[in-house]
Amino acid sequence: HKWTAFNEAMQYVRVVGLEEEDNSGIVTKPHFIEAAERCSLIHAAYQVVAKADSYEGLSRETLQEKAMEDMQSGKENQNATWCVRVRHYGEISGTKKEKRHGERARSMASERVALKALTPLLLTFGGGVDLVNPDCKLYVFDGVRTLWGSSSNNNNNNKILARRIAVGPRISSIAPATRLCIT
Repeated sequence: HKWTAFNEAMQYVRVVGLEEEDNSGIVTKPHFIEAAERCSLIHAAYQVVAKADSYEGLSRETLQEKAMEDMQSGKENQNATWCVRVRHYGEISGTKKEKRHGERARSMASERVALKALTPLLLTFGGGVDLVNPDCKLYVFDGVRTLWGSSSNNNNNNKILARRIAVGPRISSIAPATRLCIT
């Protein structure tokens, strides 16, 4: 099944009621982050902030739910730097192929469109933009087929705003010319 083979690169884990602190055996956000940072099979872990069928909808939903409130002036992460990246999947990427990587996965023109639409949200952030090494990296995943709560028959209109919460460890590889292990 083509859809399964394509989406194996991006796995979903849905944890309902993810707690910030240890709460008698419940999986907590710090536990989840620690596990992701240890697992070499995980490239990155993201926390879904909002889902909508438009970029404007992502901004509205995030502001309504106060999902990024910690980034606002006067809040815990008010000085945190940030950046936004947009990734396109499936037909949204401009090709009929459902590949995740390649020159069509990221489009600077589409990122500008998304940033304009997300402006009401982004203007609430206290910190500055850092495109190289931000404290908070936000992603818009456009065209991802979701496995939960989709009221739309056309999954290609799905847009997800996600906050990267962890990055997996750097993995070793063998240099082909020398056969030496590089870490």
